Amino acid sequence: MAKGDAKEEGRAAAPARLPRGRHGLPREMVAENQRERLIAGIIAAVAEHGYAETTIAAIVKPGALSRKTFYEHFKNKEECFDAAYEACFEYLRGEVAAVEGDKKEWGLWVRARIDRLLEVLAAEPDLASFFLIAPASVGEKVALRHHEAMRELVGELAAGAPKRRGKSEPAGTREQALAGGISRLVVRKLDDVEAEKLGELLPALTELVLRPYIGSEEAAHIAGA
Repeated sequence: MAKGDAKEEGRAAAPARLPRGRHGLPREMVAENQRERLIAGIIAAVAEHGYAETTIAAIVKPGALSRKTFYEHFKNKEECFDAAYEACFEYLRGEVAAVEGDKKEWGLWVRARIDRLLEVLAAEPDLASFFLIAPASVGEKVALRHHEAMRELVGELAAGAPKRRGKSEPAGTREQALAGGISRLVVRKLDDVEAEKLGELLPALTELVLRPYIGSEEAAHIAGA
């Protein structure tokens, strides 16, 4: 598959506008489509303007929707952001979880999952910015949810990890540390407007994630594979 094709495969399809006028579509389908367009709208608006400067008008504009339609789905911008954040998280987690591999070659499987995550983030820079950068500017509640979501995402990346002998640590401590490391490296690229170069982080992130489970030497070997 060509590089451009792979990038398109990782791109989340934007929700299409429904036909104008009388179309006979079920009310539930219309409502779902509108909600998806509002979620896409706030992701694009926050990536462009930042959360504080994003208005309801900016959210509804890309989907050609009205303020009235917005308030039929969300009571305010915060609620719309929360829904969009959860949609982004479920999308990313689903993409990672869908990567098939062999448990006997767990390290290579982790590398493939990280590769898929970076591929999706590179193909969707607005989504990447919304998911990884915006939460810090929204408020404590969203920031805490983001930390939790990142730990869950790390858990998906490292699913099936071998148990470490003779070592115990508080639940979630390792995942929290890895989540922070992954976020810092990816956000640095995004801040430098280098989303298309996120794939360059594959060796570093692979070694970072694998090291606590299998040791530095083997982690470095797999990272460079």
